[in-house]
Amino acid sequence: MCAGLVTVDEESSIIRLVHYTTQEYFERIRLEWNPSAQEEIAVAYLTCLSFDTFRTGSRANDESFEQKLADNVFFDYSSHYWSEHIRPIEKTIPPLALAFLCDEALVNCTIQAVSALNYEYEGPNRISGLHLTARYGLLYLTETLLIGEYGESNIEADSKDEDGRTPLSWAAENGHEAVVKLLLETGKVDVDSKDEYGGWTLCGTYLRAMLHMRLRTQVDEVETRLSASALTGI
Repeated sequence: MCAGLVTVDEESSIIRLVHYTTQEYFERIRLEWNPSAQEEIAVAYLTCLSFDTFRTGSRANDESFEQKLADNVFFDYSSHYWSEHIRPIEKTIPPLALAFLCDEALVNCTIQAVSALNYEYEGPNRISGLHLTARYGLLYLTETLLIGEYGESNIEADSKDEDGRTPLSWAAENGHEAVVKLLLETGKVDVDSKDEYGGWTLCGTYLRAMLHMRLRTQVDEVETRLSASALTGI
């Protein structure tokens, strides 16, 4: 049934679509075929990330953490891609997402899986859910955490992890302008804050990130005009 549509990478054993147009087609019609797919996947990921076994937080012992991953084979994938599936439906599953984001142990365990090289991880710890939503540009969840109306959440806008990094630094580094603006509008963040090593200036990071985004937009606009000119002959 899949002849001609998929192929198996012999080196990685990963199954791939033969041509990118097939992927574009599936992405275009996926909401028509299964409109609840993103929510179902997001719920599955958040449920996995919230298992009791991960409430111990990040582990200094590599062997114990690797054993935990072996016992929960879906955790590694979930920790890397949960945000991609939540982004389109942030407003539909706040209770489950916020329960995860407000549990510091779960958050630290998740960040260990995505940040560590071969899971040999020594920090940073004390990462809040706000650090995660800022890092991945999840605007609605960031706003909800800042409002502080969920459960016992008392996450501060300028909270620092073990390395002195703030949510603003993560948002700026990854170019999430809307989240950066939201954090700045609270009036509770220090734009010139530095990390524990004295080398991280948030203002500089923000300016570089925003400048890059604006330049990229300008380039796209020029390319669009040139393409239109070429088509019209003007």
